[in-house]
Amino acid sequence: MVHSRSLTADDPGFRSFVSDLRSTVTATGATREVGDPYAAPRGAAFSADRHAAVVTLLMGKDAETGITRVLDEVDALDADPAFDVTISGTNTLDHDFNELSQSDLKKGELQFGLPAALIVLLLVF
Repeated sequence: MVHSRSLTADDPGFRSFVSDLRSTVTATGATREVGDPYAAPRGAAFSADRHAAVVTLLMGKDAETGITRVLDEVDALDADPAFDVTISGTNTLDHDFNELSQSDLKKGELQFGLPAALIVLLLVF
């Protein structure tokens, strides 16, 4: 989703930003299709006030690894102060869940598992 407080979907700057977003995400090679909100019927991809647009993505075959490239590009585009860019969906949720699980496993092993194992070994010997 792309949102701007100052620009509407009718402004050339908004349209240009959406076009750049679509090109950048397509260039990752991770998507099979990147939707064009301006091609949606009757403006269905825009908010009522036209300050936000939805750009749909259909991930390619390597969605598990490709989502990382897409997320990196979305984060880079979000750095523009005139726009807020966010991403959501199944692939994003899976990516976030996997990162959180890996982080928890690492912390659990180093902060709890390893000290507990050392205490048990000390007690046994």
